[in-house]
Amino acid sequence: MTEVPVATLLSCAPMAKIDAGNQTDTDITSISVEAEVERSSKFTAEVHAEHFKKVFLDTYGVTLGNWAKAAIAKNTTTNKKNCRILALPHVGCNNYKLNLDMESWVSVDVELKQTLESITSTMKSAKNSSLKNAAILSLLIDLKPVLYNKTRWSEKFNTFDRFIKIRTDLIAAAAGNESEMEVEDGLNFLCTCEKYHRIMKRMNDITIGMQKSCVSLLYCRRILDYIISKHETDTDNPEKVFYMSTFTPNRIKTDGPSPNSNFETGVTKIQDGRYHELDDDERAAVRTLLVEENNVEEEVFADESGNDDDSFDALLRCDPAQRMGGSNHNHTAAYINCNFIFGSCAEVESLWSIAKNILTDNRKGMLDPVVF
Repeated sequence: MTEVPVATLLSCAPMAKIDAGNQTDTDITSISVEAEVERSSKFTAEVHAEHFKKVFLDTYGVTLGNWAKAAIAKNTTTNKKNCRILALPHVGCNNYKLNLDMESWVSVDVELKQTLESITSTMKSAKNSSLKNAAILSLLIDLKPVLYNKTRWSEKFNTFDRFIKIRTDLIAAAAGNESEMEVEDGLNFLCTCEKYHRIMKRMNDITIGMQKSCVSLLYCRRILDYIISKHETDTDNPEKVFYMSTFTPNRIKTDGPSPNSNFETGVTKIQDGRYHELDDDERAAVRTLLVEENNVEEEVFADESGNDDDSFDALLRCDPAQRMGGSNHNHTAAYINCNFIFGSCAEVESLWSIAKNILTDNRKGMLDPVVF
């Protein structure tokens, strides 16, 4: 029976037979840092690739290289090398790209950092610094102050969002004789908070939209193209979300340094039924998606993407069938239906979050983790 350590971040390591050295079941929860470093050094892209090929051949009876059409994964060095070994086009996780752009923006915008520091100071004084402050605030509102960690930019949005919601109550609590809180109550500060809150809320909605189940590459591309277009047109309009925004969309652009950009743009056109618009480079990149026998019928399809705010909000709220592809176009004319090529690997991340509650010592008898 395959043993599955419960205290390792190397999720696939037990499946690929990368053991924990000389550790036993009794001390597996206290693996040393040195042991983990040594263990992770064995779990290379080559080992990862061989594991995938073995599982598909032994368990499902298929050769991975002949069956798989693409690999959707984060843009890490290991993932990219893994795809090169497997000879599969690597489709970068668009949610991950957007998060990287947001992290860059949050870390370099001086005004945003100063505003966040002021809000955090207020939240700390209301939450942790004094029981008296927390007691006074609890008499005014049920919502509690929220602090962020440094892991994700969305945590900073949650802090902004909660501050906007309870700002009036924080000011009222700070005005009390027994309060020790200090709250920035100026109008200029409020306007600055609302400016950043609008942008971060929109980006948070977009991030959640790309974390839904079965989001096609086309769906993600339309969302990211919306961000890029608004960044280019709305920065001078005081009524728009991106007014005076310093956010810069670098990694989410299609003309970035991705070695498989032609494959990605080609797939989006196929998913949108616009295979007749493929250029020579894109046609060569997606040749593995051709059906063996086809009768190509040239059709002209309307552009349904739209960039106005109303149609974009409708895109974020669309049902799963619409997220799978851009339209009901006939994909079988020249290419296979490739709506299975997603634009985000958030669904896989969610699977691993679920797996942590299954692949444990207490439940390892339920199933073979290789099959899982």
